[in-house]
Amino acid sequence: MNFSSSMVAFIERLFFSNYIYSEEIPTVFPKKLPSAFFYTMNMTEKHFEQFKMSEKLGIYEIFTERILQVKPKVLYAFNTVQFQDYSKYESSIFNAEEKFAYKEEFFDKLCNQAYEIGKNLVL
Repeated sequence: MNFSSSMVAFIERLFFSNYIYSEEIPTVFPKKLPSAFFYTMNMTEKHFEQFKMSEKLGIYEIFTERILQVKPKVLYAFNTVQFQDYSKYESSIFNAEEKFAYKEEFFDKLCNQAYEIGKNLVL
């Protein structure tokens, strides 16, 4: 329960190549660069808190702020739908009805929040 290996590799290559071992000059980026993390996950918000995911993911956010010199915006999308038909897959740990109801209630709101974050990053 963390970033995918390809995402970790991307972040490490992006930041390590621009990091300086200095408290006074922590980065070679010539200016502050706003950024955002959009996390999509199958787990519910309850499980997110239970497994202390904000602490695990927060390490990347702290390092991002240090290198890019701006605290990243963060958006969590919990309880995402992975399959259109859960009966076709071994997925008994999920309640498909609850997932689709959650999507119905929150998907448009999350899309709008993501849009606003993106818009604010470039303006």
